[in-house]
Amino acid sequence: MGCGRTNCRCKPEPTMSKWTPMGVGLIGVLIGLMLSLLVPSVKAQDACDLDFTNDGVVDNRDIEAFVRVYSEGPCAILDDGSVDTLAPACDSIDFNGDGSFYDPEDITAFQRAFDGGPCPNGWYPVPKWADQVRVWLAPSYGNDANSGIKRELAVATPTRAYALVQDAAHAGRPWAVVIPRGEWIVGNLTGEYGAWAYGASGGRRGYIAADPDDDPSLPRPVIDAGGGSGFIGYCGNITIASLEFRGHGADASVGVHFYGRGSEGRGNIVVSDVLCREFSGNFAIQGSDKADPIKNVVVSRCASKWAFRVSGYAQGAFVSCADGVLFDTVTLQQNGYRWADPVDPPDVGSHNYYGVSNATNIVWNNCVTVEASATGLQFRGRHQVARGCVAINNPLGITAGHAQALPDEDSSAEIVGNLIIGGGDIDGNPRSFSIGVNRASGVVVRDNIIWRVAPEGLRMDTGAAFWLQGGEHQEWDISGNLIYDPRINLTDPPTSASTAPLFRDDRPIGSTPTSASLIEENTLVNAIPASAPTLSGYLDSHGVNVFAPEFAGRTFGELASLNRRGDWKDEWESKSLISWWKQRLSD
Repeated sequence: MGCGRTNCRCKPEPTMSKWTPMGVGLIGVLIGLMLSLLVPSVKAQDACDLDFTNDGVVDNRDIEAFVRVYSEGPCAILDDGSVDTLAPACDSIDFNGDGSFYDPEDITAFQRAFDGGPCPNGWYPVPKWADQVRVWLAPSYGNDANSGIKRELAVATPTRAYALVQDAAHAGRPWAVVIPRGEWIVGNLTGEYGAWAYGASGGRRGYIAADPDDDPSLPRPVIDAGGGSGFIGYCGNITIASLEFRGHGADASVGVHFYGRGSEGRGNIVVSDVLCREFSGNFAIQGSDKADPIKNVVVSRCASKWAFRVSGYAQGAFVSCADGVLFDTVTLQQNGYRWADPVDPPDVGSHNYYGVSNATNIVWNNCVTVEASATGLQFRGRHQVARGCVAINNPLGITAGHAQALPDEDSSAEIVGNLIIGGGDIDGNPRSFSIGVNRASGVVVRDNIIWRVAPEGLRMDTGAAFWLQGGEHQEWDISGNLIYDPRINLTDPPTSASTAPLFRDDRPIGSTPTSASLIEENTLVNAIPASAPTLSGYLDSHGVNVFAPEFAGRTFGELASLNRRGDWKDEWESKSLISWWKQRLSD
């Protein structure tokens, strides 16, 4: 994409859609919009070219040129009125890929990506800003005596790359550390005192990423941290993209962790296309002050696998003292186990995701969580959302609130449109609770499919669809859900005296709302046709066969965790499985 010139006056091509010229004032308003990173676009587009003027760098002139072409049409006429026969026509300014060439969303989408948000295809760009210092890091052939400013002059160690970033930051210039695909870094991405302390400079973001000029189908660079940590950041306004971090289960190791306070500039963080595996904690956003939280964080198209510790707790993802975190299209696979000889039992304090009560405005969208040690998604605190996610064979599927929360930390959450399959035990203790509601202060549980059936459910002879805990008075809307469990007796429906397998109510007698509403406002099913959906059936429809039904969930999670830029398969997203499941139910 690109006008190729900045001095052209343009007119619309007759083959394009009709449009209405926009006033300068409205254009200025649109350009001034700073859209939240919590609303990424996922429309299809092959590339995200921010260098609209084709001059090799990205700066404000690219936005100015984009708006001018938007307002006046593709380049055709010079300022003196003569026809410019040499100027290339703009390929398209349909930046959001929706088929409409002249609509305000094109400008806002361009501005969103320019300001560090996602491209319309959902991937985050690594632009080359006009005054950016690029540092190439390549241990296989680099040398710390090199300048690092060209690929062939790469440095060899993260420590040297950090020193060059420090020089750029002190000079007020934006920076990017780029790592050629296929490189293997033994150790971690460290800076001063073992942490990375520099983010944005010169009004632009900082980047640590796979070289954006490489073919994305090539393997991501690997940071093999050994028994240490992968990346510890005391910084903000930074993007980490297309990297793989590997740990080895040391009890104090962390994968990609951000720390600090909002007033220190910690926030506006993007982690995209990153795999973290085998740390004691894979991903974490961990502020240090509840009153001054880290804000505006996106973890997009990432995967967390096999977080473990020999002792203590391990988490696939963790959030504390943060406000405004989006996990979009993230996979959590078998996190929280104590992997030690001779057994690897699950642990009640370890989860695929654990968000503490001081974390607010946390959104999980289109995510997959499989076989956690304890909970797939555990929400404590206010304004938590799980939307369009798949939870498979977690002992506790998705929970909101906790019995140990303080009175002012009652949970408020939206658990909407999810597919929750199966269950499991925790170290021999029966669980298999699909959705937990505890100390609810405005919890919405609506339009979910709760699928409680063997053999694909690891343990389905215990537990219930809903587990209710907390005080006498709660506020909830638990309605419109479909619960399938062959044990439900529809001729003698469950009552408060005989609750299993629909719900387990551990609240005081006389609590409101009554548990009877779970019977009245949801659909209960104990028999379905032979053509009913199964995980094995979905996998088989995409050419994947499993050895036994109990491995179907694990297989789906593993395939989802392998998705990456350059090798992305939509069929392993949550939304694809949910859509297929609903279609089979309607057939």
